[in-house]
Amino acid sequence: MSLRTSTETLEKLINENLDYPFLNKYIEKRTIDHYKLHVLTLIMDHSNVLLSKKDEQMVAIMLIDIALNTHDLISDEDIAEEDALTKKQLTVLAGDYYSGLYYYILSHIGAHQMTQILASSIKEINEQKVALHLLEDDSIDHLIATIERVDTTLFTKVAKHVQSDVSEQLIKNILTYDRLIREKDLLLNDQEYSIVYDWVVKNNCTITSAINFIDEAIHQKEYMIEDELLKMTSNETKSSIQATINKLMYNHTSVAEEG
Repeated sequence: MSLRTSTETLEKLINENLDYPFLNKYIEKRTIDHYKLHVLTLIMDHSNVLLSKKDEQMVAIMLIDIALNTHDLISDEDIAEEDALTKKQLTVLAGDYYSGLYYYILSHIGAHQMTQILASSIKEINEQKVALHLLEDDSIDHLIATIERVDTTLFTKVAKHVQSDVSEQLIKNILTYDRLIREKDLLLNDQEYSIVYDWVVKNNCTITSAINFIDEAIHQKEYMIEDELLKMTSNETKSSIQATINKLMYNHTSVAEEG
């Protein structure tokens, strides 16, 4: 087991890499997904990764997550206005820039196997994103399963590679739990783009029925998380992992109980 990593230290390192004045002048500076950062910290703190290389690898992994999310902001619509076109082009550039940073960081510390794992993850995630937007299967079960693969593949592949004590299934459940609550929040508050709302429109469904289904899926994930924790044999490891997961889930409680 590695020594524990400070998320505050990681945030500082990640933000230093995101600080690119030229890009920040034209597009909004990308933010860190703190939930995913805590899950990644949990994975790496219960792994065989050398302390001397752990922070750099975690920064690289989070930069990939940010790069993938940045590319999601790019619209497929034709843009006539020059300012909008420039912003779109710079958003593409920003995503590519963050992707290049991960390769540079891992090359610098000689983490060649991790580089291959992450490259494979990026390919698989992009394939799933295409499937998500095509969505040939109209069922909401299929929608949620595809969202789960998009949101969790990077982290489950990393966990397997570093031989983490945090199971792949637990990672899938805790990350999908977070995503489902955020999707529900978007539907309730009509704040911004939601992939579930797209599904609602395409299938002539009601927001209420979609929220009810998401609520069921959230509760199912809660039971599955608890079941995965019960399977752990080491009391010390279980206690440490459970404490972090309880804290993450507690932060979502008020949102999950709305509606």
